[in-house]
Amino acid sequence: MFVVRFVINKLQPLRVDALMALKISKEESLRAYAKRYYEVCNRIPECSQEVAVVSFKNGLKDDCPL
Repeated sequence: MFVVRFVINKLQPLRVDALMALKISKEESLRAYAKRYYEVCNRIPECSQEVAVVSFKNGLKDDCPL
């Protein structure tokens, strides 16, 4: 009964669109963005590697050398 009442506190898996919404902020370092990105990526159960790479690159600034 306790688990049923408080299941709301459990982390829910995310969908791929959560990755597409991530963008690097103006003052954020590439390392901080990558850490934040992979924290979200790890919560998506069946995220393909191709989608992860493309969405990571789309979140970067245009002048990024990657």
